[in-house]
Amino acid sequence: MRFRTFFLAAGLLLAALLQPAETAAQPFADPGTAAGLLGFYERTPDAAGGAFAAGAQVLARLTGVLGVELFAGYRRVEYESGGAKVLRVTQVPFQLSVIGYLLPNLRIQPYVLGGGGYYRIWATCLGPEEARGRSIENKFALHAGAGIDVRTGRAFSIRAEGRYIFLDVDAVTALGKSAKGWQTGAGFNVYF
Repeated sequence: MRFRTFFLAAGLLLAALLQPAETAAQPFADPGTAAGLLGFYERTPDAAGGAFAAGAQVLARLTGVLGVELFAGYRRVEYESGGAKVLRVTQVPFQLSVIGYLLPNLRIQPYVLGGGGYYRIWATCLGPEEARGRSIENKFALHAGAGIDVRTGRAFSIRAEGRYIFLDVDAVTALGKSAKGWQTGAGFNVYF
């Protein structure tokens, strides 16, 4: 009996969320500007492990279907060689993305995104004292991804997404490794 009640409540909630905007009297696809925060878990296959990244974004919804996002964040990844951590890469990315909303009139709006970004990178060698050093790189990289934006109200949304970053870092390439990888995360937007 409990499962039947749970599934009935979940079905009613899903039906309410999938209601078109005209029926719900909410203009979810209206153009506008939003600001919010995003947190990501990143996994670069050649890194010593996963890393968390965070940042803020400004989103301009140009039409119901098209948006532009500017994201600035911070991330730190470490790389190993021979079982020892040898390199720490700290990045400050500034990404510009074009977002295409696939179902703009619903509360749940899947989207695709793509764009490019500038990355300020500090690579710090973690080896023995005599091998330690730090280099600074300025890189440009492309990214692509997809996500879902859930409009909980006219002025607030929750989003979850995944992005693949096509980034080459010279200090990582010198180790015979790659800095390219996935990041998945979630965040929110406040529209004004």
